[in-house]
Amino acid sequence: MSTPPPRRPPRPAPAGARRPPTASPAAAAPAAPTVQAKAALPVFKQYREADGRFFFKLLDGDGRLLLQSEGFAQGKEAGQWVARLKQDRAAVLADVPAVRGEGVSAQDVAQALARFDEE
Repeated sequence: MSTPPPRRPPRPAPAGARRPPTASPAAAAPAAPTVQAKAALPVFKQYREADGRFFFKLLDGDGRLLLQSEGFAQGKEAGQWVARLKQDRAAVLADVPAVRGEGVSAQDVAQALARFDEE
């Protein structure tokens, strides 16, 4: 019976060549989440329509319309209302020249405004 030929040592890689990645058990396992993802914060958007009037709207973290302003002649007015809502929150909700989105309660808007403390 004949013996198998001796194994050759692997050839060295040419200069500048990359080695194929080796999979280790630790690298193959997905990392466990350490922190729960935060819900997205509400956001104010300000914009100008084609008719030249300025508006703002408040959207929740999922993009649902909570509050839509009336049109203002100057952008500064819309910006002042946004600042006032962020500062005074639900206290000025009855005075704000805006309407709530469809199916949105005053409490929904107040809760969204309260989330600006988390910023």
